[in-house]
Amino acid sequence: MKFSVKLCLAAIALYFCAAVFGEVQYRVAKARDVVPAYNVPCEALRYSPPSWSHPMGTDNLGRDVALRLVQGARIAFHVGVMTSLIAIPLGVLLGLLGGYFGGKTDSFVTW
Repeated sequence: MKFSVKLCLAAIALYFCAAVFGEVQYRVAKARDVVPAYNVPCEALRYSPPSWSHPMGTDNLGRDVALRLVQGARIAFHVGVMTSLIAIPLGVLLGLLGGYFGGKTDSFVTW
């Protein structure tokens, strides 16, 4: 396997792990009925630079940017899965209709 393929697979695996970590963090906070750690504001830490406790710094409300980035990966993963679950069956159905009937139906599906 080429190096570029391995690098891409590693990036996808890292993204997937971040999304799973974010999902676990979200579910645990929801089960405990507490505000998730990525959403807790701290006015004293507004616009803090990167440090060991906040590797990417904090935002205007003092929330950890790295934790919020992980939650963004979680949400993007959900969106990608849901759109695939909608688009694949629809594409298969339209492809089957266009292939079976052909002619104008195939032209309509294509265009």
